[in-house]
Amino acid sequence: MSRIEKLKEQNAVTVINDSDLMALANAAHDLLPGDDIVGLPLKYVKGVWTIHEDKDNKRPIGPTDPFVVDPLSFSERVIRWENKRPTHRFGGRRVDGFVAPPRHVLPEADKKDWPVAASGPVDPWQVSQLVVLRDLATGELVTWVSSSFGGKIALGEFLDRFTKEAKQNPGKCPVVVLDTYKRPTDYGETDTPRLKFTGDWEPFGPDASPPGDPQRVLMARHAMQSLKALEPPKAERKSDMDDAIPF
Repeated sequence: MSRIEKLKEQNAVTVINDSDLMALANAAHDLLPGDDIVGLPLKYVKGVWTIHEDKDNKRPIGPTDPFVVDPLSFSERVIRWENKRPTHRFGGRRVDGFVAPPRHVLPEADKKDWPVAASGPVDPWQVSQLVVLRDLATGELVTWVSSSFGGKIALGEFLDRFTKEAKQNPGKCPVVVLDTYKRPTDYGETDTPRLKFTGDWEPFGPDASPPGDPQRVLMARHAMQSLKALEPPKAERKSDMDDAIPF
C-alpha cells in the first residue's frame, strides 16, 4: 500500500452507529444543563406569572394574555442537587414513555442521608414537570417548569381536559390564559396556578413537538441505571455466631 493510500485510509470518515450517537447525545445532555428549556423561562411565584428575558428582567403577564400550549411537550425531569449544583439529571416526555420514578425508588430515600440546611434536612432530589407554550401576542416560545404541588394540579387539570377535547380539534392545540386562584389547604388558602382554557384552539406552529417515540427515552433509562452508584453499601447481616463473647 502506498503512502498516499495509507493517508487516505487513516483519514477515512467512519460511519457512526446508533450506539455512538446515543453516547454523544447523552454527553451533550450532561454538558448543556437546562437544554430542556425551550425559549424563555416562564415562572409562577405567589400568584404572579412572569417571563424571564434574563436574570434581571421579568415581564409580567396579564390575565387575558393568550398562549397556545404544546401538550406533546409535557415532560418530567429528575435532578439531584449538591452544593446548589446539579450532579445527576435525567428525564423525558410522557409520550415517549418516560415516567418519573417515585421518590422511594431514588437513592437517599432516608432523610438521615439528606444534607442539613438552616430549615432542616433538604431532599437532594427534585422532580419537575415541564410544558412549552407560545405567546400568541409575540410569537415567543416559553417553557414553564414547576416542582410544586399546585403546579402538578394545574398540569393535571390541563392534560385531563386536553385529552377529552383533542379529537374534536385535530391538528390544533388549546389556547389558555395564565390564571391564578386561592386553593384551600390545611394551612389556609394558597396561591395556585391554572392554565385556563379560553375555548379557542390553534395550530402550535413549526416548533410543535413530534409524536412520541420510545427510542428517545433510552438515554434516561441509562442514566437511571447509573444511580446505583449513589446507594450506600448495605450493611452485612450479622449472624448469632458473630456476637462478641461476654467473657
